[in-house]
Amino acid sequence: MNQQNTPFETITSALARALAGEPMPSFATVDFRELVSAVTAVSCDHFLHERIGREALSMLLGAALSSMRTERTLAVMRGNGEQP
Repeated sequence: MNQQNTPFETITSALARALAGEPMPSFATVDFRELVSAVTAVSCDHFLHERIGREALSMLLGAALSSMRTERTLAVMRGNGEQP
C-alpha cells in the first residue's frame, strides 16, 4: 500500500489479498494504519460503500469462476466430465 492510495484502492487491495489467502498486515505497520484509515473514510461516503461492494462481488465471482473452470478441467482430464 504505502503509495498514497485512495480508500477504495486500499480496501479493494486488502480484499484481494485476503481472498488470495494472504495474511493481513501487522497492526504495527503503516499498511495496517492506512487500511484502518481507509475503512474509516468509507463511513463518510455512501457511494464508496457501493463501489467497494461491487468490486468485492466481482472478486468473489471471478474466484468462483476460476475455481469452477479448474474443477471442470480436472474432471475432463480424469474422464469424469463431459467433453465440451
